Amino acid sequence: MKRIEQKRAVSPVIASVFLIILVMVLATIVFMWAKEFFKEDIAKFDQPIENSCEKVNLKAKIIEGNLYVQNNGQVPVYKIKLKKESSGNIDLIEYPEGDLDKNLLEIGEAEIFDDADLTDVNSIIAILRGKIKSGKIKEYICADTEFYIE
Repeated sequence: MKRIEQKRAVSPVIASVFLIILVMVLATIVFMWAKEFFKEDIAKFDQPIENSCEKVNLKAKIIEGNLYVQNNGQVPVYKIKLKKESSGNIDLIEYPEGDLDKNLLEIGEAEIFDDADLTDVNSIIAILRGKIKSGKIKEYICADTEFYIE
């Protein structure tokens, strides 16, 4: 007669705990992925911030190797993105980097940026700040509004 070896299985309690943990991990992954499809509504002047992008009007020039930007629009601009195009590649560089205490360009204000790398920069894009429902302030990139450097 052959002897049957006894194999030990995982107890039902431990198996249940593993299944619950697996389901929680998968649910978290799906939630984080799906959250990207639902944007928070950002408001500026009690309107969707997209409407404020239409009121941005920047004039940009390169003068003696420095970037000169003037805000001729109806909204303050928090930051700008420098759009670089070289060899078919497009890079957007936020300028200045990091958080600011105030807007970069108030209405009617002009600024000269002497420390910006202007190699292959041909246009700029405005970044505005607005509030979400919770009261937090968020940045919004006016990607459809591009201002070419003269």
